Amino acid sequence: MFGRGACKVETQQDGSAKRLPFPSEFFWEGADGSRLLAIHMTHWYNNAQRFSADPNKAEKLANSIENSFEGIAATPYLLLMNGVDHLEAQDDILSVLKELRSRGIKIQQMRMDEYISAVKKYIYEESIPLEEHRGELRSGNDGDILKGTLSSRIYLKQWNVLLQDRLEHQLEPLYSMLALTAGEKAYPQQQFRYMWKELIKNHPHDSICGCSRDEVHKHMEDNFERLDEMSRDMLRRGMQLAAEHIALVDDNTDNYGILIANPTTEKRSDIVRITIDFPQSEACEGFILLDPNGQEVPFHVLSRREALHDVFSPLNLPGNIPVDRYDIEFSVKDMPGLCFRAYTIIKSPVSCAISAVTEREVSAAVLENKYLRITVDQNGQVDVLHKSSNRFLQDCLDWEDTADRGDSYIYRGGGHSALYGHQFPAELTMYADPMKPSVRIRRVMRLPVAYDFQARQRSAETVECPVMLTLSLGDDSPVAELSYVIENHAADHRLRLLVRTEAIADQSAADVPFDVLWHTDAEHYPDTDSKVLPNTSFAALETASGGTAVLTTGQHEYEHKDNLLAITVLRATGVINRDPVTLNPTGGEQWDCPANQCLRTLSGRMGLYLFEGKLLQSVLQEALKFRTPLASLFFAADSHKLAGGRPAVQDTTIAEYYYLPDPFPALRLQSDKPIIELDMDPGVIMTAFKLANCRGGCVLRLLNLNESDAAASVNADGMISRTTLSEETDTPTSDKRFTLGKKKLVTLRIQ
Repeated sequence: MFGRGACKVETQQDGSAKRLPFPSEFFWEGADGSRLLAIHMTHWYNNAQRFSADPNKAEKLANSIENSFEGIAATPYLLLMNGVDHLEAQDDILSVLKELRSRGIKIQQMRMDEYISAVKKYIYEESIPLEEHRGELRSGNDGDILKGTLSSRIYLKQWNVLLQDRLEHQLEPLYSMLALTAGEKAYPQQQFRYMWKELIKNHPHDSICGCSRDEVHKHMEDNFERLDEMSRDMLRRGMQLAAEHIALVDDNTDNYGILIANPTTEKRSDIVRITIDFPQSEACEGFILLDPNGQEVPFHVLSRREALHDVFSPLNLPGNIPVDRYDIEFSVKDMPGLCFRAYTIIKSPVSCAISAVTEREVSAAVLENKYLRITVDQNGQVDVLHKSSNRFLQDCLDWEDTADRGDSYIYRGGGHSALYGHQFPAELTMYADPMKPSVRIRRVMRLPVAYDFQARQRSAETVECPVMLTLSLGDDSPVAELSYVIENHAADHRLRLLVRTEAIADQSAADVPFDVLWHTDAEHYPDTDSKVLPNTSFAALETASGGTAVLTTGQHEYEHKDNLLAITVLRATGVINRDPVTLNPTGGEQWDCPANQCLRTLSGRMGLYLFEGKLLQSVLQEALKFRTPLASLFFAADSHKLAGGRPAVQDTTIAEYYYLPDPFPALRLQSDKPIIELDMDPGVIMTAFKLANCRGGCVLRLLNLNESDAAASVNADGMISRTTLSEETDTPTSDKRFTLGKKKLVTLRIQ
């Protein structure tokens, strides 16, 4: 049952849209071929919001509603939705219905499941033919779809992506890896349930859509921040548990280690930055870094300073240790998926050179690795060469700012001319990081201070809005990172990052939960003011030989124009709802939301990925890696060395440090040994790896995004069973290779 996203429309000669009748019952077919009875609330979910106690008025309303279903209802069961958001239940509804029945009207109160059962029974027993609709239900005008909620208060979407990804793609796999090696007690199931509940508190539709009052969204930010603290601590605890049970290549207790965890299924090569501490009492002059095979690993020391290492113990008082603190970076090479890797730090008498990150103003800049060559000229024009395919993106990044005279729900541009970043001077700053250099392009855009709703034009008065776009390119990365900072001082506008590709495409692709969809211009409503589309983690243009993808981290709104992808990074409006004709707010002060003007500093990151071959071969994997960093932890081989704190008794003759016993003394982890080995066809991804909700073990869920069957091989220590999404029934199997139907999910239990 649903209300939005289903309509039929006919485009008139003048370009306007004529709505056609749409049935209240039809069959919907999912991407995987599954078929459901769909009930469309054609006249919305409050078509019988309240009946009058006056029998004549109540009868008139009932008859009016019945007539409204003429020609669209397939059964005699008409759905009357009594009530609506924010209203109390009608307390006299039963007596009103009784009176209506006495007047010969067949009407009664039913539960939803009773109503659906009655409709199903009638359709199947009477063999009623129904229309069939397939795939996404996003048809309708701007008021039907409320597409502007994709970009209203984008900072909330960014928070949500960060934390949901951390839970789903980092913490759950990390602790599942521990549970399959140490036992299920290593998986803190109750803490996970609590964190998910805290996250879901921010998911009511008006909340996460950014279209409620300012107070609601202020509380959301606080909730996100608390969950951020909680989930970071959970990550630290899980990594610490693993670090205490993994072997170093040299087991001397004077050594230290760096633990890396790859919670994704993909082999990874990435740059890790980490802080390491040596107690000053050890007088460490320098150190070397060894991989699990004993081979020395190059690294760069970015800084060295004296500091205090704080120690918080569950059994001793808080304390601190004077340390020599180093910030270093090094490259993790070819790390298998779903495994841990321990690097050994051995002290050396040879001091380490400092390779500090320097910055300087430049007139032009070049970033280059084995995949890409990026040039930035004095005007801030960015050109990108994809080396293996020789594809060239010229002048591929720009800012676009337009008026927004809409509201929290809907963008309304009004047809005014746009302002572009290239119209304002560029200042270039080069950051010489040894392994991931970057260049910042800073512009001060002068934007209209607001929209003049009386004159129906952007104000003549302007205000400075600095925008900074930083391009970074790691040694081993095929993805160019695009990070931005926007100091927004203007109201009533929309700011987008424009990404120009090398080829014009007639369709774009983007992922949504459990699918990848291709969109064409023809699917938009005829008179829409904004042809924007949703994405979960990427939007892409694909040609016969490859394509260009923009990897996103909460920037869920994009638009495709010829060879251009426009990604919304800011939408500023000041009211929840505005009349589209008069442009006046539809309510009083209660409907004002000045904080939705986003007069604040906003930041974010995206990735530019030029790919070869088909999109499903690599884009989803790169998007996941972009949003899911390798986890890292510095630790001492002697787990007590940095964990003591202060003793409760100051008398040195009886002072003692206390330590918790090892809850998993038999646990032994090996570097680069995957906890589960997966070999999946292109287009097959892991959507979940977590402790089962019931019946024990861990659940591994795989999804086939292809339009045809695909396969995946699964190797793990333990018994594998096929189970259902609800985990209610299991079928043990000795198979290691599984066939997934098109767009199908497969759920496995591993014990």
